[in-house]
Amino acid sequence: MLRLAEYIESEPARKKAEAEAKKAKLEALEKKLGISRDEESGQNKKRRLDDDEYIEQSKEIVENVKSAVSAGIVSFYHSSSCHLTDLMLCSLTQKEEES
Repeated sequence: MLRLAEYIESEPARKKAEAEAKKAKLEALEKKLGISRDEESGQNKKRRLDDDEYIEQSKEIVENVKSAVSAGIVSFYHSSSCHLTDLMLCSLTQKEEES
């Protein structure tokens, strides 16, 4: 019983130590990642992404995907002898043929 009483009495100190350890771990990770924290509000400050190479690659990937999708759509309609104006009718007909 004495050990249980000691354990219960020490609970606030254990919880405080656990919270401090979590806070220290979070601060270490933020420091490693270069994230600064506004101490008054506790909010993370926003950072601007200034990686021009990444931004350029991202734009290029989006453009390539758009081109590939457009080429695929055009190829599909040329190979299936559908006209763009008959888009819905063609897709419904092909679904029925597949079934």
